[in-house]
Amino acid sequence: MGQRCGRPDVEASKETLNGPGGEQLVMFTVGSGPTVALLLHQTGRSASCGWWPYANQLAASGVRAVMLDLCNFGGSTCDVNLPWSRDYPAQVALASTRLRADGAQRLTLVGASLGGTVASLSAAPARADAVVNLSGFGLRDDGHRAGAGGVDRAGARRRVT
Repeated sequence: MGQRCGRPDVEASKETLNGPGGEQLVMFTVGSGPTVALLLHQTGRSASCGWWPYANQLAASGVRAVMLDLCNFGGSTCDVNLPWSRDYPAQVALASTRLRADGAQRLTLVGASLGGTVASLSAAPARADAVVNLSGFGLRDDGHRAGAGGVDRAGARRRVT
C-alpha cells in the first residue's frame, strides 16, 4: 500500500479475497483487535488511499482499521462483464465474513461518497453492527436509496439498530 498511497506511518497487512468468478478484492489492515472499522472508499484511482491517515488514527485508538478496495478500484481486479463485479454489497459481505472469521466482534462500515452509499446498502448483507455514511446517497423513508435504486431499509435498520 505504501507504493500506491505514499509512505505510511505504520505497517499494513495486505490480504486478497477471492470472489465467486475469480475476482480479487484487496484489503489492507492496520491495527488489531475485535472492534473493526471497515473503510469503504470514494470513487477514483486511489481507492483506499484516502483512508490511510484515518486508519492510522483508528489503530492508535485500539480499532482494527480495514481498507477494502472494491472491484476495479485500487488493487482489486474483477471482470466487468460479471454481475458480481458490480454487486458492492456482496463484496462487502465477503470482506465481513472474512473479518468475522478473524475475530471481529463489532463491525462498523464507514464510507465516503460511493463508499457511504455502499455502506448503507451493505448493512444487512454484511451483518454490520453500525454504519457511518459520511457523504453518500442516503436512504429515503420509503425504502429506496436517494438518487435511484432500491434497498431494504427496514431490513437494514433492524440489523444495525
